[in-house]
Amino acid sequence: MQIGEHIKRLSPELTKEYPEVEWKGSANMRDFIAHNYMDVDVERVRYTVLEKIPDLESKCRSILSAR
Repeated sequence: MQIGEHIKRLSPELTKEYPEVEWKGSANMRDFIAHNYMDVDVERVRYTVLEKIPDLESKCRSILSAR
């Protein structure tokens, strides 16, 4: 949830500059978990934690090192 919350605070210019990053998907997942927590698919969360977040971290580190 923290990742999605922080992504929402990024400037539109930054997110447009790096379209290969799933900015919107991350923010949307945060919203879904926050507002529909009874319907959260645990396997989807597990997949996100194990597969998507490490990829997101790598892309964000790359962005930070380029700035």
